[in-house]
Amino acid sequence: MRSVRFRTVVFPKLLRVPVLVVAVANLVWGTIGGLAKLPITVIPPANWNISAVSYHGPSMVVGFLGTLVALERVVAIDRWWAYPIAWTMAGAGVLLLCGASTYVVGLVFCCGAALLAVLLGAYAVRGRSSELALMGAAAFGLAVGCLLWAWYSDVRGAVPWWTAFLVVTIAAERRELSKWNRRWKQVGIVFWPAVGAAGIGAVFTLVADEAGWRLTGAAWLLLALLLLWGDVILQFLAARGVQRFVALALAWGYGWLGLGGALWLLSPPVAGFGVPYDRALHSIYVGFVLSIVFAHAPLVAGSILGLTVVFTRLSYVPLLVLHASVALRIYGDLVDAPLAVTAGGIGHAVALLLQAASLLGAPLVSRLAPARLQ
Repeated sequence: MRSVRFRTVVFPKLLRVPVLVVAVANLVWGTIGGLAKLPITVIPPANWNISAVSYHGPSMVVGFLGTLVALERVVAIDRWWAYPIAWTMAGAGVLLLCGASTYVVGLVFCCGAALLAVLLGAYAVRGRSSELALMGAAAFGLAVGCLLWAWYSDVRGAVPWWTAFLVVTIAAERRELSKWNRRWKQVGIVFWPAVGAAGIGAVFTLVADEAGWRLTGAAWLLLALLLLWGDVILQFLAARGVQRFVALALAWGYGWLGLGGALWLLSPPVAGFGVPYDRALHSIYVGFVLSIVFAHAPLVAGSILGLTVVFTRLSYVPLLVLHASVALRIYGDLVDAPLAVTAGGIGHAVALLLQAASLLGAPLVSRLAPARLQ
């Protein structure tokens, strides 16, 4: 009996927990770097956190989100021999936290992403799944972005590829769930052209920077409209409980994706770091991607750690703080108000802390006041 419990409960957690710990550590480190980069000093850049400032984007996008996606896919496949893919991503995350060179960290991340692409491609062929094939292509885009970052030591060239990885992965997952929905069938024909435009746009950024950014922006805008209309979960906006929470998180996230796409299309951040770069990236990475992460957090916690996360009305608080902070930051960028941008950046960190508290404390709160909060 003990051996069965070890194989089915303990051993999987031993494979998963260290990877998740590294991903969360990258999230914390990237958040510190983001706070240190705000227009008004919150955490003064110093010797102890200078690498957090330099690696803010890679820590958040690849060290946290990329590793989390790899772990989620490996857990879904549920084969012990697939876990080295997640360990490779986590190993690169450890190197990043230790301040290793961009070249080394980027190459290790590239290897992990390439292995993930091969794994997803193999299972796509085996299961004849176009969605898994698309996720594999997105993972290949992550590998390309990491290779560009390693080679040029500059995240700007990698950003379109990293963004494509996250947006296309999420879109493929939502298509898998929604493609039989009546409303999706009405407009689903635009899905593949939009995804193709994103891929072509990412390639164009290598040779024609502005055209590539504009094309990918058009792709994000088109995908956002498609998802807003056709995602099956949005029919639960009028429901109650966790279904409404997930529907709202997705709907708001799609709205930020559309705004981010419009910003990429109309004012592409081709001049490097600055206001256009800040608003274009945070509308998608924080407004869209983190909103989807918040929506799926209870499910991910259950699948990876075997935890039962109870939904309460307090679960809305981190989500509301997240979207209010994004709105404040984008407003600050548009009207050149450093105080608003700084307040928005602090709000991002507060939302993440509240989300962690929500996941860990929801079972206790539910026991104390189940009738009022459910």
